[in-house]
Amino acid sequence: MSGISREKYEAAIDALGAYIPRTLERAPAGGRFTTHQFIAALRQEPEAEAAYQRALAELADTPGWSHAAAQVLHGQVIPELLRACPNVRFAGFAHDAPQNEHDGTHVPSYWRKT
Repeated sequence: MSGISREKYEAAIDALGAYIPRTLERAPAGGRFTTHQFIAALRQEPEAEAAYQRALAELADTPGWSHAAAQVLHGQVIPELLRACPNVRFAGFAHDAPQNEHDGTHVPSYWRKT
């Protein structure tokens, strides 16, 4: 099997899962935010930052795939966790996102807290 294993992917999901709703609690209802903005807010909490680093390390611990760990975390794991939240909706791709949000780890996207 090539790529990051399902077990490592699920470990990343488990590491961050509890911090997604906690971060969303700080966002106003109806507020729109990008994936990049959400990750920055998530990482402001020390426990969430530690979980983020664990998830990143878990994904990077795949021979030949360490370069893709941030891409998988930002582009797949965190969006999957956001989609699983009942009070968040995907709000489209952020073609107009600021240039600093185009970091090569994900397609800039908007989310809306309902």
